[in-house]
Amino acid sequence: MRRWKDRFWPIIDSPESARGAVDRAARVTTIWALVCIALGLVMLLSGAKTTDPAGSAALSGVAFLVPGILYGVIAWKIRRMSRGWTLGGFILSAFVLLDDLAFSPSIFSLIACVVVLVYFVNALRAVIAYERLVADQPISDVLGIQ
Repeated sequence: MRRWKDRFWPIIDSPESARGAVDRAARVTTIWALVCIALGLVMLLSGAKTTDPAGSAALSGVAFLVPGILYGVIAWKIRRMSRGWTLGGFILSAFVLLDDLAFSPSIFSLIACVVVLVYFVNALRAVIAYERLVADQPISDVLGIQ
């Protein structure tokens, strides 16, 4: 039985556990991408705009659609254990979190951004560990040759 803590901070000691951590991060990122794309499309099609708490800036659906598409591409790429795309996703989620903190502190958005950021930290840890673990194995083990 896995503990709930292992979902948020897994122990990465094998290539399989590293792949599992990256797969969980890709799933969470895909869900967040779909939520962002859906919000952006609804806002674009309805013509609705959101404003920041001060009421000074109005955001259109493009402000949700572009990050949603970026998250979708990143989720697709990190499934292949790409360190660069994982780092890019971490940076994107950190900027989105900082933007939400500064301009529109919605509690739902802040919690979701923190969860996505934690999963990107885990994915980054897993990709780095995966590269080290695979480098330590003989090539016959990696290819499955007996």
